[in-house]
Amino acid sequence: FIEYEKTGDKVHYDFAYYLGGIFYDKTEYNSALKYYDMFSKSISPKDKRYYPSLFKKIKINYDLQKYEDCAKISEELENGIDGFDDNSKKELYSIAGNTYFHLKNIEKAENYFNKLSEMNYNLTIPYAAIGLYYYEIKKFEKALKYLALVEDKSDNLKIFNALADIYNKTGDAVSAEKYYLKLYSMHPSEEYAVAAAKFFDANNNSNKAAEFYKIAVKYNPENMEALYFLGNLYFNLKNYQNAAGYLNSLSKIRHSYEKI
Repeated sequence: FIEYEKTGDKVHYDFAYYLGGIFYDKTEYNSALKYYDMFSKSISPKDKRYYPSLFKKIKINYDLQKYEDCAKISEELENGIDGFDDNSKKELYSIAGNTYFHLKNIEKAENYFNKLSEMNYNLTIPYAAIGLYYYEIKKFEKALKYLALVEDKSDNLKIFNALADIYNKTGDAVSAEKYYLKLYSMHPSEEYAVAAAKFFDANNNSNKAAEFYKIAVKYNPENMEALYFLGNLYFNLKNYQNAAGYLNSLSKIRHSYEKI
């Protein structure tokens, strides 16, 4: 092995393959990558060890977060994929899909993940990530395609927040209401009570808005947005006693901030 490293004699490429395996098993990935690279450059793709060595290389590069190198190897591995068993195919498609997602090449990521979907692979996490990516760049139709596939399999609040916001912005108030209420039921809190209240207020449902702003005040008696809304609501309803209670609380909070 030492002589091989000194001379680089390609007659001894077998040594590089064995050294790659030794270092891989020891999780010394940089050294393993070095020898697998020597090996794969020294032989023909017709050698039965060629594609398995590339497979080890892509796994190592992925662990080392060398995504550009992973992308190059994944393209070449496509030529030898037929010789892989189903578990290896799944692992390759998962690595390739996540690689292209990290590289922001979402179309290629989708391609690999869709191959996985045909193999009964659990794609909840990658499909959620793709859906949320499309939501962030405001491609709502594509976002809905992926988020709809995972909403029944996930308790990720980001998914339901995105669904509520998308339906709200695209004018589907019935669906938006469903998800704002689901968000609050999943995670009762000031934040999601206010989100629901804002939705109902924007859709001219003052009663439901008041219901959730009152909930918000229970979580945080100094929620100025909720106090202002409720004070004005009761004032307009000529319920001056309740209006005074909320507006006086609001005035005290503002006064205390002015002193700071």
